[in-house]
Amino acid sequence: HPILEARVLYARATQYLSHYIEPFLASSDGRVYAKFHPWTQNTGRWSTVDPPLAQLPHALRDALLPDKGWQWVEFDWSTIELRLIAALAHDVPLLDAFEKEWDVHTMHMCQIFGYPLPSLLTKQGIRESTAWISSIGFQDDDPRRVFAKTLVYRLCYGGRPEGAPSIPGAMALGLKSEALVAASRRWIAAHQPIKRFWKTTEQAALTKRQLRTFLGRRWNFLGHDK
Repeated sequence: HPILEARVLYARATQYLSHYIEPFLASSDGRVYAKFHPWTQNTGRWSTVDPPLAQLPHALRDALLPDKGWQWVEFDWSTIELRLIAALAHDVPLLDAFEKEWDVHTMHMCQIFGYPLPSLLTKQGIRESTAWISSIGFQDDDPRRVFAKTLVYRLCYGGRPEGAPSIPGAMALGLKSEALVAASRRWIAAHQPIKRFWKTTEQAALTKRQLRTFLGRRWNFLGHDK
């Protein structure tokens, strides 16, 4: 209905205004002074607010310009979280996939949706697998690949298979709850080292009230047991 579409557009514009544009205009010198909080995210990631630059929409990227004579430099660690989890947990299937330079998100998409794997799972190999692309209708930024990525990350961080149907996009993709839960359980069964790693981590947190990141940063737990 047109009213629903207008409501979505209004909500997006309001968010852009309050989250980004107003903080952009808050300073008197025209510069942006975002706040960085290293301890607010449960996963250990830094949080950026006022404005949240890490979530800056593409439509607003041109609102920020470097100083004259300077240039922006952008980089992104490829699947860094999965690589760290695989290394810390000594998960052989994932480590082998990374060693072969496979696109693990596409691999997981095929496993979850029941698709055949392309002949070569590297990103270049996938682009050249025209018959496979045509057979499943694969496309750039495929929503099925995005969904599989979200699901696997949730499972890697201790999510339960029964919660998989609640992931945004599951219904739109036509995924039945029973099949999605079964696929999640199969993934966990194939990656038992990750499950054991989190079990050990949880026990250490409960007994010692302290954990350390892979770089040695200490985390103290002062809350309740659950």
